Amino acid sequence: MSIQHVAAVLDCRDPRLASCKKLVLIALANRTDQAGQCWPSQELLAGECGITARTLREHILALETDGFIIRETTQFGKGKGSKTIYKIVLSALKVAPEEIAAAKFAPEVFDSCTGSLPPMKSNLQEPTLDDDDSACAGNGFEEKCREWAGDRLAPNASGIEKLQALLSLSSDEACTEADVQQGIKNSLAWLQRRDDVANSFAYFVGAVLKARDTRLKPVTPSERKSFKRAETSKSDELDRFLARARTQTARAKQNC
Repeated sequence: MSIQHVAAVLDCRDPRLASCKKLVLIALANRTDQAGQCWPSQELLAGECGITARTLREHILALETDGFIIRETTQFGKGKGSKTIYKIVLSALKVAPEEIAAAKFAPEVFDSCTGSLPPMKSNLQEPTLDDDDSACAGNGFEEKCREWAGDRLAPNASGIEKLQALLSLSSDEACTEADVQQGIKNSLAWLQRRDDVANSFAYFVGAVLKARDTRLKPVTPSERKSFKRAETSKSDELDRFLARARTQTARAKQNC
C-alpha cells in the first residue's frame, strides 16, 4: 500500500470523482506499490467496494477515460488467462491551492474527543495528531474497531489513522463511527468467505465510504426489491448449475 496515493485520492475534490468512482479509486490506491501500480482481480475489487463486477468495470472505464488511471492488460495465451495492471496517475489528482483553501475542512479547534482532525495543508499531506490530541482522538476508537473486526483483523494490524482520517473529511463527506462500524461489518462477510484476515485497518476504508454513501442516500424500496430479485436470480442460476453438475457426475459414474 502507498500512503501517498491513498492520501492523494482521499483529498482529491475533482467533481468527476463521484462517490462510487472515488470508492473504486481508493480500493486501487490501497493496493498500489510505491510506483502507483497494482494488479488486484475484479472479483476482489468488487467485493471490497460492495458493488457488482459489471458496475466495477463501468467505473474503471470511467476512471481510465477521465485520466485517473492507466490500464495495461497482458494476455498469457489461449486458455491461460490474463493480467491487468492498474497505475494511478497522481498528476490527475492534484488540486489547485486555491481549491484546497476554499474546501470545507473540519474546524481547526478540537472539541473534546470529537474525532476531528486539523485541516490538511496540501492534497498529499498525511493527517497527523499532536501529542495532546492523539490520546483524545485515539481513546477507544482503535479498540472499538478491533472489537468490531474480531478475529478477522490481524493482531498486529496498523493504519488506524486511515479510518480516523475519514472522520475528518469535509462536512458533507465526513464519516461517522456508525459508518465505520457498518463498513467493517460489511467487510467481515467477504473475509469470512475467503477465510482471510485484514492486515491493516486501511482494508476497511472502501467499505466505510460505501456505508457512508448508503446512509446519505438510502436504498429505496423499489431498489431493494430489484436487488433481491437479482440475488434470487443468481441463486437460482447457481442451483441449476449445481444440479447439472451432479447429474453429469452421476452419469459419468454409471458409464464407468
